[in-house]
Amino acid sequence: MVRKKKVKIRREDNGGDIISQLPDEMIHKILSFSDARYSKKIPKNSNDECKFIDHVLSRRDDQSPIKKLKLSVVHRDSRWIIDWFRDYALSHKVESLQIDSVHHLVRHNLSSYDSQSLKQLKLAVSVKFGTPFEQDTWFLPALTTLDLTGLTSKEYKLPSSCLFCLFSLQTLHLNSFDLPQSFSLHSLKTLFLARCNLPQGPCKLPALLTLELHDVVYPANMTEFFSGLVSLQNLTLFFNQVLLKDCLINCPQLVNLKITNATTRPCGNIMIFSPKICNFTSVGIFSISFGLSQLENVYVKLWERTRCRAWKLKQYYCRFLSMFLAFGSAKILSFDSETIKALSTISDIVAQCGSPFSNLKYLKLPEGCEESIICGSIKSYLLNGSPRATIITKTPQVADEVAFSAAVGGDGDGQVRSSRGDGDTGLWQGHKVKSEFVGLLDLIMKKYPETFEYFTTNTESKLFCTMKLNMLCTSVDAFSKISTTEVDDKMVTEHKVVFAELQKLGFKVNWLESHLNCIERGISKSLLHD
Repeated sequence: MVRKKKVKIRREDNGGDIISQLPDEMIHKILSFSDARYSKKIPKNSNDECKFIDHVLSRRDDQSPIKKLKLSVVHRDSRWIIDWFRDYALSHKVESLQIDSVHHLVRHNLSSYDSQSLKQLKLAVSVKFGTPFEQDTWFLPALTTLDLTGLTSKEYKLPSSCLFCLFSLQTLHLNSFDLPQSFSLHSLKTLFLARCNLPQGPCKLPALLTLELHDVVYPANMTEFFSGLVSLQNLTLFFNQVLLKDCLINCPQLVNLKITNATTRPCGNIMIFSPKICNFTSVGIFSISFGLSQLENVYVKLWERTRCRAWKLKQYYCRFLSMFLAFGSAKILSFDSETIKALSTISDIVAQCGSPFSNLKYLKLPEGCEESIICGSIKSYLLNGSPRATIITKTPQVADEVAFSAAVGGDGDGQVRSSRGDGDTGLWQGHKVKSEFVGLLDLIMKKYPETFEYFTTNTESKLFCTMKLNMLCTSVDAFSKISTTEVDDKMVTEHKVVFAELQKLGFKVNWLESHLNCIERGISKSLLHD
């Protein structure tokens, strides 16, 4: 009988085994017989690392497609490793490529990433662009997702030439990269920008649905920047610096909005003229107003890192009261626990204010909070304007369709829809108005063409012109329904105020004032029909 000798692996004093003491070449040879997913790389320098990667990849079956490759390097002399890895990935027609480097001294040309097959590209590297006479460009016709992160504190200026050949791009993430002043991406649906300067003019992004802006430098005219975002449905703004000027956000399709103000100093007023907006999340305190919007869901949260002295903190919390005036149309009002505590510290001031919430159905408290945590004056302030409102800790099922925990949601097609429905719209001289107003505008143009004398030469945004047309039609429609038998002094005064406002908007409505005078004298006269 032959006895088998037991072979013991000698342990070293440091706890390692004898395999760890073998030369790198032998370890790599051993690992070459293992699945690359489970192999540990143990290189001592960048040269060994590249040889090991080459060893593993060169022994794979080239007939099998590679869909995704990722490389993270930490060596200072990593330039040639990245170049070699990139060339291998592109020559094997990968669909997804990610390369991360921690050293900003190694700079790379974006033009070296040309590929017919690449669909997703994520780069966290230091880049260099060509001279003005030899601008950097790349050809990535299949690319749908691009994520670029710069490694320096200074923003890179992304040349417009880098965006020329991205025909299929749908998602773009830029961190420390400034967009060019003039560019267009007709297929882009999602845009994330951080630590950069926004362009001064409007962005030509007709298909953009979602925009996130984090810690960016805003242009002097933010109104112009937002005016080109005609399809935008989801907007997230993060302010790390005080917004010095007023800002008008006039996005006609906007449904979900989230604004975070990480500062405690007063800022400019943010004015929202987006008729379809339903869901709003505020983090921090800031000045805001909603034009013709009818909010359904509002979630109010304090910025968690607020640090002020007690007397200054109370002054800061008092700014909530001005902010709440903009939320009067909300049906569901939600608070975090810190906001409830903040309101409690100014309960004596709140007790002197009337409730601005006239449309409230539910006041939603954080889960686990009891109704008793709200003192009487705060409860009166929040609920007196809507006596039938109910305090809850869980959103009722009927409202789940429009709830918005993060103020961003969607359907399978990536689009977000208002629970109110869009309603029928029609075109009148290129402006999208309510369908029932198209015929009314035609009648006004036919009988009182002077109404639009200044409107047709208006240089304001198309959205604002459309809003004014709808306001004109609403006013005329309401006025046309009154008769001499029901008119009184109060009604006459109210209509005169409306007509004065229409004049300020650029409409010549002397004919309406003339008709009102006839009604006052008891003379019945047709407004638009002979």
